[in-house]
Amino acid sequence: MFYLVAEWEKTTLGKSIMYFRSSFLQPLLKSCKEEIESSYNAKLQQTKNSLNW
Repeated sequence: MFYLVAEWEKTTLGKSIMYFRSSFLQPLLKSCKEEIESSYNAKLQQTKNSLNW
């Protein structure tokens, strides 16, 4: 597998940035995606229900 190393990973802050991304940003992104999907599905269901009156 070919892996590109970002320039910031080579710096002294590289480990800190990777930790911040993995411990904060990625879980936050996952949580946001789940919330958006849930809201979308609820709105979609609400729209379907209002069309079936």
